[in-house]
Amino acid sequence: MAAHEFEDLCYEYAQEIYSPNKYKLFHTSYNHDGGKDIKISFYDELHRYKIWAECKRHKKNIGLEEIGKNIVLIIANNVNRVLFFSASKIRDSAKREILRVAKRSNFEVSFFR
Repeated sequence: MAAHEFEDLCYEYAQEIYSPNKYKLFHTSYNHDGGKDIKISFYDELHRYKIWAECKRHKKNIGLEEIGKNIVLIIANNVNRVLFFSASKIRDSAKREILRVAKRSNFEVSFFR
């Protein structure tokens, strides 16, 4: 499966989780996407909720060096939740560090494999 096919599969799954009737979903370009492959948002007069998803199709385990840069973008853009879709294992040490930063910076993280 090519990287763009994996992203398409993740987008389809995101549509199942976040109903397009309630949420706005947008699949970014396959290249130069600025650290997000899928943007999901919910807006009404009381709420402004942003979710970004990153899709990683690597052959080896993924460490903090591959996904840590996304966290800086999440914080800088006031994103409420980040979803990491991965075809391979995300190292436990990377998950722990990201979850620690998320707790301190007040955003949610979900990992999907």
